[in-house]
Amino acid sequence: MNKTFCKKKYFIILLIAGCLILFNSGCGLDTFYVIDPPYVYHEPIYSSMDQTEHYFEFSTVENNYEGIKFLGTEVYYKIYDNSTRLISEYGNINSIATSENTANQSADRMIDTYKFQPLRSSDNTGANILIPDTGNSRKVKIRLSNYFDYEAEFSVQGVKYGVPVRSVLKNPVFSFKEISSDLLPKGGENADADYAYSSSTEQIKDYYVCMFAVAVAQDVTYARLYSNVVYLGSVTISMES
Repeated sequence: MNKTFCKKKYFIILLIAGCLILFNSGCGLDTFYVIDPPYVYHEPIYSSMDQTEHYFEFSTVENNYEGIKFLGTEVYYKIYDNSTRLISEYGNINSIATSENTANQSADRMIDTYKFQPLRSSDNTGANILIPDTGNSRKVKIRLSNYFDYEAEFSVQGVKYGVPVRSVLKNPVFSFKEISSDLLPKGGENADADYAYSSSTEQIKDYYVCMFAVAVAQDVTYARLYSNVVYLGSVTISMES
């Protein structure tokens, strides 16, 4: 009886162990991918009055990753008419992006919570990715609007691809002083998705634009994966000068 009992007990232990192995191999732990973010070269400050500094410059980081497909690099922006709100929001996103505990949430927070919108080029307003992957890291320069002697531009590795445009109806440009009033950022009940308008009824003298960049990949289910976001800077677009 004792021998029979021991054999049965041994068989049950082996059976349980085998089931656990099969379960763990089939339902393994979630896989987390670390995607390298872009690298910033020039970060404009919205309070600067020096028009020569009113541009963004960064480098894409285009790598091959095992198990996922790297798609390219996106730039996200948001328009403000209140510098205090701009400082608060980009500060919050920056804090999330630079913390080891929350960096992997920074893209979702930027897009879903703070409603930043993807920047587009006048040469390709329907692009899925602003700067598609080529396998080679490249330098990107963006000047949102015309500033006296400096024209708006979107260039990659020195090659211009039109000018930056908004991702709203008609894809208007950012040279707000030079365009018709119906193309300016709209507030109120039907506010533009890219505009954090204030409740002030005073005439707006300055708009502020904040931008972030993020590298984008996709997994086998075609779900998008993001690097942590990097702050590109902020500029003032004046309606007066």
